[in-house]
Amino acid sequence: MTYPPENARTKSEHINDKAAASKARRENEDAMKTAQRPVIADLRTRIRALERGGGARAHISSNASAAVLALDAGALDEHLPEGGLPLPGLHEIAGARDEWDDGVAAGFCLALLGRLAAARPGPLLWVARRPDLYAPGIAALGLDPGRLILTCPGSDAEALWAMEEGLRASALAAVAGEVAEPDDIAARRLQLAAEAGGRPCFLLRRRLYAARRAVVAIPALTRWRVTALPSAEDGPGAARAMPGRWPAGLPDRPRWRVELLRCRGAAPQAFDVEWDDAAGDFALVAGIRGRALAPAAAAAAG
Repeated sequence: MTYPPENARTKSEHINDKAAASKARRENEDAMKTAQRPVIADLRTRIRALERGGGARAHISSNASAAVLALDAGALDEHLPEGGLPLPGLHEIAGARDEWDDGVAAGFCLALLGRLAAARPGPLLWVARRPDLYAPGIAALGLDPGRLILTCPGSDAEALWAMEEGLRASALAAVAGEVAEPDDIAARRLQLAAEAGGRPCFLLRRRLYAARRAVVAIPALTRWRVTALPSAEDGPGAARAMPGRWPAGLPDRPRWRVELLRCRGAAPQAFDVEWDDAAGDFALVAGIRGRALAPAAAAAAG
């Protein structure tokens, strides 16, 4: 009887072992890919949401989960890709003047918060190094001053930290903060925190002195520049004039030129709007519709 050589049997077993190991490795890789699919899909969804500036949206109403703030300003809402201000996310607002703060950025932001507060319950956090908000002025812009929580940090770094922590507080409806020079990393953290918390964050550029270097763009969903405009001379406020008690010629409803400098899916555009404190909404100034920004301004908007 002839027996196979010992080394032939060992070689056969070695081949079988390699085949078994290769099969096990393929099965393990397939299992890992299957386990990773939900994670990869979630990451892709988050990336697409960041690129769009948020997830699925709806016009804001009494539903607290709504994710678009309609401004009821006709052409302005129509110009925004989703028919309003996208929520949640980071929005940057700055005044047109660098040499001094004339309050227009704060006024526009407070008016936005007033519309938001009418649809969402909960307090709103305002972070500012200067505690100079004026309660009657806040009320005139449609926001109950009693719903504001004011915190006064000592530096921009502390302000950015307070804003990020506020975005993680589920009880808050929104967060707004005044910062002179936000850095890119802190702004990205605010955007991610706003998205995760499901609430808006308004970052107001407020400098204590004129800027000495070029303004650094931050990754906000929208970027606005606001300029004060003269009030109407014959508006509803003229009817409030009372001889001897309430002189004529006082400022009427506030008007602003709001320039949308950046918004994914929308070209830079400028709008002249008026705040109606009685109705609690915006209106385009009569006879003036949206106007495209000059090429130099559009280029600067990036």
